[in-house]
Amino acid sequence: MALTCARHARDVAISAAFALAAVFVSPVLAQGTPPPGDLASVLTQSKVTVGADGVQNGGEAGIASITVTLTNCAASVYATTQTGAGGDYSFAVPAGATTLCVVETNEGDHRSTGASVGTTALPSGTPTSVGGTSYTYNRATDSISFTVGAAANYTGINFGDVPDNAFTTNGQQSAAPGTTLYYPHTFIAGSAGTVTFSTAGVATPSVPGWSEVVHNDTNCNGRFDSGEPLITGGVALTAGQQLCILVKEFVPANAPVGGENTVTVTASFAYTNANPALNAAATRIDLTIVSRAGLTLVKSVSATSALPGAVITYTITYSNVSAEALTSVTIRDATPAFTTYVSASCGAPPAGLTCTPPASPTTAPAVGATGGITWNFGGSLAPGASSAVSFQVQVNN
Repeated sequence: MALTCARHARDVAISAAFALAAVFVSPVLAQGTPPPGDLASVLTQSKVTVGADGVQNGGEAGIASITVTLTNCAASVYATTQTGAGGDYSFAVPAGATTLCVVETNEGDHRSTGASVGTTALPSGTPTSVGGTSYTYNRATDSISFTVGAAANYTGINFGDVPDNAFTTNGQQSAAPGTTLYYPHTFIAGSAGTVTFSTAGVATPSVPGWSEVVHNDTNCNGRFDSGEPLITGGVALTAGQQLCILVKEFVPANAPVGGENTVTVTASFAYTNANPALNAAATRIDLTIVSRAGLTLVKSVSATSALPGAVITYTITYSNVSAEALTSVTIRDATPAFTTYVSASCGAPPAGLTCTPPASPTTAPAVGATGGITWNFGGSLAPGASSAVSFQVQVNN
């Protein structure tokens, strides 16, 4: 018998919905040429391609350089290989093997959605008979198990993977009581599916009246324009499609200066064709700080994603939008989760305003540590004046 596997290379087309692995009989083994060694069977031409249902459809390509392992579904590992340029892989099965598991190890930016044998989808956890052999797919372990029988070849054993979704970015602003803010976010679907949005806020101190709604930022300009509709239900997206949103935040009139409202924005995504159903959630945080009338803060980041060890810069732009000069200005922030402090800068304060750079141990953490960061200003911030402070952090390894 022969067991051969192959895994497809990543589908670069925007329309591709997922990646899957399939096992096919190789031409040589199909002609009866025995594989080398003491073998009872060979698993041939298996593949992993991009898609949610585990079946290779249309132009869905395979994924190269994916690790695939053949085991006895317990402690014994028969072989480990990586998929070729077309996603192909093959295994020789030792004589006496009875139960086999083909295990796929995903790339870090993909998730498992489904599997198949040939064009027959394998629902996760449900034994499915194909060609007289019963196959069981386990999404949690990303494996397909079956019992070795009289078949000469086991072909078309496929895994379906999809790229992860992307949801950017955290926001921070300040506003006076009784005003409204908008926080822009972008969701990019890695696969076809439906996304819904929800918000949950925690005010400190607890003051009633904070509220949030989500609008569709139809032109993706990061600002609310007349006519941009509320998002109240699910939005269907295709693979690679971008959806821009605005979280509208109302600051209650009785919110005290210095108070905060932390809002968790959740994007819940239901994958199309995943069997069984598959959902994934991504979150972002919007922090609103109540300030005196006139002082506004807008926070931005140099990169929406970064690898371990990378250094990223956060910039906080401050402005006086009132008709009076502001004194005793203070800006506070903190190192984000999974990062450590590198440095901070006052930038170039406008005329009439001085800035004391954050310094450890009182107004900044030590390099390599975590904690709060404070910029204290002297003098006054004139009406219409603005500038920016910044700080750098390193992503944890």
